[in-house]
Amino acid sequence: MIKFFVAAAALFVTAASASAESLGGYWLSAEGRSGGCAIVEFTKDGNAYNGKVVAILESDNKSSVGNFMFTNLRKKTAKKGAIETYGGGKAYAPDEPDSSYPFGHAHLTDENTAFMGAGNCNNRMEVVDESACRIAVFKRTTLSQKSCA
Repeated sequence: MIKFFVAAAALFVTAASASAESLGGYWLSAEGRSGGCAIVEFTKDGNAYNGKVVAILESDNKSSVGNFMFTNLRKKTAKKGAIETYGGGKAYAPDEPDSSYPFGHAHLTDENTAFMGAGNCNNRMEVVDESACRIAVFKRTTLSQKSCA
């Protein structure tokens, strides 16, 4: 009986830990510079998350599929207003896979909304597109999403 409770407690702790990090899964990007949007799949590799473009919607530029948009994002102390914060990685424009931008980051404001971007944003959490900082809203989605809306 004691073994059962120990096993049940271990299972509960594992389940709680797994649900505590919610960056994993599919996210719909904001509209890109040349139109269209991307579905980015975040997967965990060790202690870091990588986000790879798995689909391009409403654009003929499908060559970005398979390219990374974010690499090596690690969980950080949540910024005020966020339920989770990830940073320390790099970000890439999906159509420029050889050019990386420092300070990749993601601030989840709820389970389905994240402010993601790159650059020296001083930990900002609003949509901005400046020369040194770019942030856009990403929405949780599924691989079956068919439009940017």
